[in-house]
Amino acid sequence: MSILARPISDHGEHKVLAPSALVSGQPFAISGYPTLRYSAMAPATAGEPVTGHSTGTFEFPKASATTAASGATAYWHEANKLVVTSSGAGIITLGKFRGAAANNSTTCAVELNGA
Repeated sequence: MSILARPISDHGEHKVLAPSALVSGQPFAISGYPTLRYSAMAPATAGEPVTGHSTGTFEFPKASATTAASGATAYWHEANKLVVTSSGAGIITLGKFRGAAANNSTTCAVELNGA
């Protein structure tokens, strides 16, 4: 079982239907609510109930060369399953970096804003 994100502090727990197959910690959005992001707390298949957190601070994977200042917008690259610093196709806004994302680190803290 893969775990993509580890909660640092969590709030905003909701039980929703998984829009697709999810692994624990994977960010996801629900159709009809394009700006509300969740982090799955357990694996789920598409259509299965899953607990997700819409707010709180989570540790997510990132490329070691990715750097960002605290408070900068963090994005999720769905295909690569990594936090990135710019938007584009297949990339969703995730939240804000909580603390600086350092070079040579493979994780970063991101605060989901529940928006």
